[in-house]
Amino acid sequence: VQQRFLREVAVLDAVGKNHSQIPALYAYFSQAGQFYLVQEWIDGEPLLAMPQAVWAEEKVLTLLNSVLLVLSHVHSQNVIHRDIKPGNILLSRVNGLPYLIDFGSVKELMSSVIGSAGTVKSSIVIGTPGFMAPEQAAGRPTFASDLYSLGLTAIYLLTGRSPGEMPTHSQT
Repeated sequence: VQQRFLREVAVLDAVGKNHSQIPALYAYFSQAGQFYLVQEWIDGEPLLAMPQAVWAEEKVLTLLNSVLLVLSHVHSQNVIHRDIKPGNILLSRVNGLPYLIDFGSVKELMSSVIGSAGTVKSSIVIGTPGFMAPEQAAGRPTFASDLYSLGLTAIYLLTGRSPGEMPTHSQT
């Protein structure tokens, strides 16, 4: 647990200090077996907490363009967020910009570990059902997994319905 916490600290430090739409990491510590992060306060509200009104296409496109720039930065650091969803995007009350939060499930891309049978070992499955890409659910997230989740977030904003409420087709 401590190793995962320290990995999250390193990732937050790397991605947060170089992008204005990711809360900066100020400090971290452990006390009585609990781990704590001290991050920049963003005066805002998660997309999930906003009224369930359907967003206009133009508003969703503006949000997507802004979040895609944040994801481009995150991915340039060889980091996959793995939990893009309405609850992890805050809209600032100060400047109206979206902020990407909750990097607790990040995956750093490092050299692949090859098992004795010659197969690539998969990572732990982390993410939110409904917003998680199929390859991520199978334990093999990629940068595209974050884009898939962002796309489902856009669908949520455009329809007011979470992925679990959407109709499905058995063949697709």
